[in-house]
Amino acid sequence: MKYKLTKMKDDYFNGNHPNFINEGYTEVGQIIELPKIGKRFYIGRSFSTSLVTEELSKDNIFKTTYSTYKLEKLKS
Repeated sequence: MKYKLTKMKDDYFNGNHPNFINEGYTEVGQIIELPKIGKRFYIGRSFSTSLVTEELSKDNIFKTTYSTYKLEKLKS
């Protein structure tokens, strides 16, 4: 099953993320587990977020130390 991760908001770097992961950035890939507080969230082969601070909401939005993301399950 593939998922799409979209960065909804930059909560720390004011649009100048050092790795260019700015608002609107997307990553598509498989995941091993859903976001869990205190862990990095991994998607695809090499992308990970900073530590998750809030788990998925009913709208599939979660927060990390520096950002707000939306996770969507893609239809096969």
